[in-house]
Amino acid sequence: MYQHDKGTPHRSNVMTGACSLLLGLLPLLSLSCADDSTESTSRLALQEDTAIPDTMVRTPLGIVDRSCVHEVPSGSEVDEDGRVVLNGRVVAQYARCATPADQRTRKTVGAQPPTTSGWMEWTWANAQTIGGLSYYSSFESTWRVPPVPFPNSSLQYYFPSIQSPTEILQPVLQYGNNGYFSGVAWMLASWWVDSNNNYFYSTPIAVSAGDEIFGQILIVQPAVVFFAPRYRIVSRDNTNGMSSTLTVNIRGPFNTIQGGVLETYGLISCTYYPNHGTPMSIQFYNERVTQAGPNWNSFNVVTPAWTDNITGSPSPYCNYAVLHTGNSTTLTF
Repeated sequence: MYQHDKGTPHRSNVMTGACSLLLGLLPLLSLSCADDSTESTSRLALQEDTAIPDTMVRTPLGIVDRSCVHEVPSGSEVDEDGRVVLNGRVVAQYARCATPADQRTRKTVGAQPPTTSGWMEWTWANAQTIGGLSYYSSFESTWRVPPVPFPNSSLQYYFPSIQSPTEILQPVLQYGNNGYFSGVAWMLASWWVDSNNNYFYSTPIAVSAGDEIFGQILIVQPAVVFFAPRYRIVSRDNTNGMSSTLTVNIRGPFNTIQGGVLETYGLISCTYYPNHGTPMSIQFYNERVTQAGPNWNSFNVVTPAWTDNITGSPSPYCNYAVLHTGNSTTLTF
């Protein structure tokens, strides 16, 4: 049976020593999207934290207890009951996570517009109604791995995503240690946060600055009696040919989409970003969005009504700007 020791963070060989030491030294920055007074109070409280407990992990959806975070093999399938299936065999099963997330930072799934955890800037859109159905059937996008950020500085996530009222699917590019894996290297993995407060991610792969990344979220089976819809998350490095995939049986419907998201933790200086303080942009391009209707596999190509967002009063302020044009999302920082 495939198992991962939830009590010991998983790191590759290049991510030891200074990485684990630095995790205890970095201040934690996380912002909310509430009114200015609430946002300022939340930010101040988080900046006063010099570390998060060893029992917590900084995920692409906020800070959660380690017992809620599970690595599963690339190519496996996970359902709402926590069963992990690989090559037709159940290799693990996880019960509903009883430990709540850190409510100061956990993103509110399904909020319209989404509220943030460490989300700094992003685009989002709601599904239209086509043939009586209002959910996304697929979304794909391409982006390039930025230069290596200031070493051992902060945790940074870059990703597109789709979400339902209780779940989110994300092909995620990561730099920095989240308390579970990675460190002084770029890593790529597919994430699913389910309605039972479990956080699943596929085995991460190493990627390099300049590599072209392809992310896809695709429905592969409709919702029928006794069966939930199935979506596949593909995180692929087109340059080195490696990929990390995850298939999930979920509740849905996935009616909100994010064209591109920048999420950070521990970022106390703009020099921590990949261009070391000089403004730069990351572009999610070749976006292709489809919706179901009237059938689950209609795959109607749509142009969402995008809304651009920057979290309220970010500190430090790093030349944040968001622009969506045509089939691309550009995030500047």
